[in-house]
Amino acid sequence: MLKEISEILSDKKFRESLFSIETPAYIYHLEILEFILKKLEADMKSMNNLKLYYAVKANSNTEIIQFLHSFIDGVDVASIYEYKLAKEIFDDKEISITGPSFTKFEIEKFYNNNKIFDFNSISQLKGCKDIVFNKTIGIRINIPYNYKNNDIESRFGISLTNSNFFEILDNLNTQLVRVHLHSGEKNRNYFKHLRNQLNILKKRGLLSNIQEVNLGGGLLDLILKDNMPWLIKEIKEIQRDFFEDKKINFIIEPGGGLIHLCGILITKVISADYYEDINNIVVDTSSYNLNHWFKPKLLTHTSNNHSRVKTNIYGTTCYEGDYFSLERITKKLSMKDKLLFYPVGAYSKSNHTKLHGFSFPKEYYFSKTNIYEGDEVASYISTANERFGE
Repeated sequence: MLKEISEILSDKKFRESLFSIETPAYIYHLEILEFILKKLEADMKSMNNLKLYYAVKANSNTEIIQFLHSFIDGVDVASIYEYKLAKEIFDDKEISITGPSFTKFEIEKFYNNNKIFDFNSISQLKGCKDIVFNKTIGIRINIPYNYKNNDIESRFGISLTNSNFFEILDNLNTQLVRVHLHSGEKNRNYFKHLRNQLNILKKRGLLSNIQEVNLGGGLLDLILKDNMPWLIKEIKEIQRDFFEDKKINFIIEPGGGLIHLCGILITKVISADYYEDINNIVVDTSSYNLNHWFKPKLLTHTSNNHSRVKTNIYGTTCYEGDYFSLERITKKLSMKDKLLFYPVGAYSKSNHTKLHGFSFPKEYYFSKTNIYEGDEVASYISTANERFGE
């Protein structure tokens, strides 16, 4: 996977096109996105009841979501704002909904429109008891699994060790038809804990009515390592061991796994001060405003200087911690040199802040040697939809 993507990114015409763009800007390489989607499609062919959703929280760019529409089975949303955005493109039956932010009023509207909500907590469920009485529900299950090894377990979902949950199900005569389990990267420990949770439901006789198991995201590492066949094997074993090969739907919902690798940030040097053997660079956008969850890597730049020096690359704000990289050895950068940072496709726009009033950079789309902006990309998306049978 990485080899093929590296070849695409190394294309001379592509880089020349990027350096012609006014900075700062985000560029989404649609052919990289298409490559990832087609690879996933090929990997998933062996399991026709495995559905591919997209987690909208990763990037709510409308053009990106529209582009994904012809490749995926649905989307997952975690707020009413994401839901309204998804509704512009997807049918209700293609939208999975869960999250702590949803109010009773919003959940009631879902049920009035024959939608099923995946409840995130016992109090959220109890607060809607008059809405879901004698109806079907979904739940997000809390998996007691510390995948980051930092002594902090997820606060999301309903713990199945809390007997109050099962009492509420009985009192409301509510049928559990969907379970949603999202907890970090998918690995052997994840499936060990998943089996423990399903065993709890099995002992209480609650698996017989399950129609859908949403396994969440956390697929970036597997996608990068071309290890999706292992994941599909694990899911097939879950189906065999707990659902007796009953054809329930399984869902995976990558966010960053789909789009992180297609995004590039282009910036320009607006300040360059070489002092005490360190080149202090300021570029025309802010790492602090854009990259709360990660630091992208410097992919390349336009400097032709033969000297290689220790370099600090800072963002535009007055926050001391606003930097892209510190003490990196690179060619000496000067005023107006342009820099490419990668990958930035996920959790930049979604997490963007506006310290000093800086807006999110302009967004562009690249494909087949062409750069599109705004409405111009619609024609390319339409062509992609036709190619893939929509």
